[in-house]
Amino acid sequence: MAAMKWWGWGREDVSFTHEDKPGLAPFIREKLNLDVTRPGTASAVALEELELADPVLPDALRSALTAAVGGQHVSTDRLDRVVHARGKSLSDLVRQRRGAFPRLPDVVVRPGDEGQVAALVHEALQADAVVIPFGGGSSISGSLEAAASEKR
Repeated sequence: MAAMKWWGWGREDVSFTHEDKPGLAPFIREKLNLDVTRPGTASAVALEELELADPVLPDALRSALTAAVGGQHVSTDRLDRVVHARGKSLSDLVRQRRGAFPRLPDVVVRPGDEGQVAALVHEALQADAVVIPFGGGSSISGSLEAAASEKR
């Protein structure tokens, strides 16, 4: 399955275009004064160009999380961290596309069952780490973002 878009809604292999909807571009131009037919109008910054802080993940916590859920379910990958940095509200998407990432998750953990969830929460508590649950990724409440003042 394709990865979730870091810069928009849905999966990387699914797109929405104005080209097969003849009334859409004129409507957007009239209502938003935005020409979506001009190349680059709505382009996001390339993932490779984003300036991201390095993850902070102590070896002991990485080992504990790996023991809890398996190494293949513990990621510090750039794409994983960016996808899980915030939800998909309009303001979230604007900041994503501009490459504004003042805070990112240091690690993304994908537990497979209730026992693994309990184990990773236990390990996070032991390490005084913060856990931010991420469901389908469509959050528009701001609940996926760590507070700027939170240093854990």
